Amino acid sequence: MHNKEKPVGKKNIDYKYTLLIEAIDEGVVLFELASTRIITMNSKFLALLRSNSQELKLDKFKDLIADEDIEKFEKLLISLQQDKTQAMRTSFNHFGNPPINVQIRATLVEEEEEGIVQAVIRCENDQLPANTEILENSTLANQPEQALNMSEERFNGIIQNTSDGILLIDENGVVVEWNNGLEAVTGIARFSTIGKYFWEVCPKLLSKAGKVISGEDLKTEFFEFLKHNREGNQNNLSEYAIQQTDGSNRIVQALSCTFPTSAGRLIYSMIRDITEKKQLEESTQRKAEELSVLHDLLSDISTIQDQPTLYKNIITYAVRLLNADGGCLYLYDAENQVVTPSTEFPYASDNSSLKSIEYGSGAVEWVVSNKKPLCIDRFSNSDSAIESTDWDKLRHAMLFMPMVWQKQLKGIIQVYVVDENRQFSDAEQELLSFFANQSAIAIENARLFEVEKSAHEQAELFRDVAQVVNESLELDEVLHRILGQLSRILTFATSSVLLFRETGKPALIAGIGYENERLTSRNASEVLIESPIIRKMAQDLKPVVIPDVRSYPDWIWVKGAEHVRSFMGVPIIAQQKLIGVLMVDSTTVDFFKESDLYKSNILAQQIAIAVQNARLF
Repeated sequence: MHNKEKPVGKKNIDYKYTLLIEAIDEGVVLFELASTRIITMNSKFLALLRSNSQELKLDKFKDLIADEDIEKFEKLLISLQQDKTQAMRTSFNHFGNPPINVQIRATLVEEEEEGIVQAVIRCENDQLPANTEILENSTLANQPEQALNMSEERFNGIIQNTSDGILLIDENGVVVEWNNGLEAVTGIARFSTIGKYFWEVCPKLLSKAGKVISGEDLKTEFFEFLKHNREGNQNNLSEYAIQQTDGSNRIVQALSCTFPTSAGRLIYSMIRDITEKKQLEESTQRKAEELSVLHDLLSDISTIQDQPTLYKNIITYAVRLLNADGGCLYLYDAENQVVTPSTEFPYASDNSSLKSIEYGSGAVEWVVSNKKPLCIDRFSNSDSAIESTDWDKLRHAMLFMPMVWQKQLKGIIQVYVVDENRQFSDAEQELLSFFANQSAIAIENARLFEVEKSAHEQAELFRDVAQVVNESLELDEVLHRILGQLSRILTFATSSVLLFRETGKPALIAGIGYENERLTSRNASEVLIESPIIRKMAQDLKPVVIPDVRSYPDWIWVKGAEHVRSFMGVPIIAQQKLIGVLMVDSTTVDFFKESDLYKSNILAQQIAIAVQNARLF
């Protein structure tokens, strides 16, 4: 057990300031406020000037300041009387050496009498000039005699007014000094530490795992440090996580070293709270990582032309970008004012779970109307319109982000989290907003590519159909080949061609997609002769589209075609008379669009030509 010894005496306290500034890796100068007469300086400052104490002929600190900055320096000295810490940039010119660009942080450490200023000088590149060594014989012992007569009162004034934490411990582990700066950093009062063992009064230090390091472990580390630093005064820089008395955690940086005194070795630590600096560094690094990920994601989606793949990647990347638990991509049809869930993450094999938000409910309707993001959670939500959102019981917070291209809404990205302690920050919303708008561009590009591809395919198809019509006079063969070509540009379940014989009776000549084409053809020929739909087309020669045949009163069911839900009938016209009907069926309600009708109408015209050719020859 190490016994407590009395703190170092007054003689050693006179040298404390010397020890402190010698331990600092930056240049330090103490000068009078009014005259700027230099009282003392450390060896780092002399090294910065490429000088030593014998050859340095410098009386006033002001003489170092560049001429163009003298006025700014004088204003700094005046400002110190209102705000005790000031800073400026300037350059030093000395001994004919090239100018040295420096930062000066000046602190008024004693206001009585003429006032004393402590200046910490740092090179702009945060390093000493190249090829500079710490000069010998440059300690305070070689300064003028008056600099050695610093009183204990002056020392205490300097120590207590510095913003950094200062800790002095004797070689037995007893706290000799614990300044106001350290009190602010740790939350531990100075009076409760002086004369006590360091490991008994220091703040709670946290391991990397977040556990508190015990006093015994701290005691062991202290004597290990003392053992390895008994030779010389090498500085040791380290970082610690500490827990303040109010329970909050801070990150501190400690610069520690040892010095010999008449009462034994003295351990010095300068401690600085770097929590905000660390947070800024982490935030900057996280931002850089996010931008890197965002760049990779955008590079990927910008090259995807297949729409289903693009939609899947967009929602996957959105969830990944915000480290969320899941999400859904909604596409917006401005013409029909419809929002359709496209794909979700995690994926459902059959998209059966795409039901979380329907258009018309509060959240989606609000985003569509305002084209603005919406962030809501189940506890803070107070808007009655938004409260109607159908919450999944597992979701805590959801973020809806509109995808806008040239002021046009293309869709909505929705992401969610299940952790009750998680919220979407403003930075995350900004990140997703940028990604969403870039995704809108990708969606529009994919749509244009699909339109161009479809137009090219249609042109090729129509050329192929015309060639088929001109090559063969076998009507049955021609019609089957035309229906096969139709399947290249149109999605359907079954399709058929019904023609009127010379007797006026209809006959189903060709069909594809049926389980038993001949049976269905025979049944159709028998029952469709009385079809009100065909009679209507014969009268006005216009196509008929039925969204849901089950609710259509004039629909006639044909055996073998029970699967039909939506129907499109296109008249085949020759010499202003109906000679047949191209019929296309889907198993989905309200399936056929205007573009489908346009394509079918062109093929109906080719069928009319084929029928006329066959009848002529």
